[in-house]
Amino acid sequence: MTTPRGLDLKRENVPQELKELDQWVGWRWKQIGEKWTKVPYDLKTGRTAASDDPGTWAPYSETEGHPNIGFVFSEDDPYCGVDLDRCVDPQTGEITKLARQIIDRIGSYSEISPSGTGVKVFIRATVPGLRRKNLQKNIEVYDRRRFFTVTGHHLPGTPKTIESRQEELEALYAWLFPKEEETTTKSPNGVVANHDLSDEDILSKAFRAINGDKFLKLWNGDASDYESHSEADLALCSMIAFWTGPDPERIE
Repeated sequence: MTTPRGLDLKRENVPQELKELDQWVGWRWKQIGEKWTKVPYDLKTGRTAASDDPGTWAPYSETEGHPNIGFVFSEDDPYCGVDLDRCVDPQTGEITKLARQIIDRIGSYSEISPSGTGVKVFIRATVPGLRRKNLQKNIEVYDRRRFFTVTGHHLPGTPKTIESRQEELEALYAWLFPKEEETTTKSPNGVVANHDLSDEDILSKAFRAINGDKFLKLWNGDASDYESHSEADLALCSMIAFWTGPDPERIE
């Protein structure tokens, strides 16, 4: 399978205030089974980076010579990202009506994602609850423990600056996660679901765990260590559940 092509980096459009923070990583495509995912790496060492380990982040100056870069959100900064996935036609550039309404309502620096099919919006705000991802609407919100790819492909018609948008984020959040659904997910043993970890974080941690080789075989569809595919699926779900809390939505 051919490695996906991403948009060329336009450094001149990257917000200056983000450049001033030492919260940058590189990223590379990694094929996992039939899927491609973006794996962050330490710009200083080339090893895998983690969105919860500042020791693997670097100043913006270290991004020179790296075509694929990302910014890591931290609880120590005022920033938040809204990820609108699968909302752009890569051939025509047309944005779905829903995504356009959200982008216009928020009104802050927005750019096209590397695949050309999504939009990332950067704002000054704090996520008001525990939820992070709405799979049905393909929208995610993060203000910590998550890296966003940065392309510099500024979306015309949006500010070139990152604006304070707490009220707008809270309105979006309330729509994405209605109050009756805003409950803390727990497993039978009382473990709270981890909504901060991104899918990439979960996979990175699982691959590097003691049973990482076993996880990778299952992720790639290799059920040879089990008597049936059902048992293999259950084993994989159990491993994912260890990292998610568990969270049924994330496991699915």
